[in-house]
Amino acid sequence: MFVVIVLVVIVSLNVTATVVETETSVELSFGEIEETVGLVVSVVVVVLSVVVVVLSVVVVVLSVVVVVLSVVAVVLSALAVLLSSLLQEKTVRLKRDMRIM
Repeated sequence: MFVVIVLVVIVSLNVTATVVETETSVELSFGEIEETVGLVVSVVVVVLSVVVVVLSVVVVVLSVVVVVLSVVAVVLSALAVLLSSLLQEKTVRLKRDMRIM
């Protein structure tokens, strides 16, 4: 049994196409096909499992980053309140000192 494969090759920018015909024999081999398909499926399952694990790790890392950023936001908010309080106190003192003069 033979299968004819037609290859189209673009030769130049003018999009000139040439056709090359090649023949490939196709033979059935029962045992090898099942083993090959099984191996390919197994490899695909392993690769997908690794991808799932990697994505899970990425999700965990991103969750940790979100938690850290939340803590940083809380600390910055606390610092802003503290600075605001200090500035207000300083302003009150300056106003009081200006009245004394």
